Amino acid sequence: GLGGTERFLEVARAVLPHPRRFKLVWSTLAGGKPLYVWRPIAPSAAYVALGFVATCSEDEPLPSSVHCVPARWCVETRTPARAVGEATGSGANSRPGSLWVVNAAGLLGATAGHTRPTDAAYDLREDIFRLEHHKLDKMI
Repeated sequence: GLGGTERFLEVARAVLPHPRRFKLVWSTLAGGKPLYVWRPIAPSAAYVALGFVATCSEDEPLPSSVHCVPARWCVETRTPARAVGEATGSGANSRPGSLWVVNAAGLLGATAGHTRPTDAAYDLREDIFRLEHHKLDKMI
């Protein structure tokens, strides 16, 4: 049989899959420091990503760096996106862009330019989720 940790990992892989890939949303070399902001692409329409991933490398993040959650566990956020940083795009290797808090959990979003994000952002429906073996199929 599976031990506790092995069972947890099996359930996590089934319920909280990694994204298929990432899409680069914005990058800048402002101040000589690179910043790349990536949107996780969920494995199917049945899942969503709650936030973005920021790196200092132009290499796409590993899918294992983040998990997606079942879309039915989520609701579109009612929290207005709040700008938390921007770059003007001055300099040869810099593009204008902005960083945003996009949901009630305070997770990161970004846009190329300074307009508010237009993609849907999500919050979890509940604070606590219980995984019951016999109901697992209904949760995802």
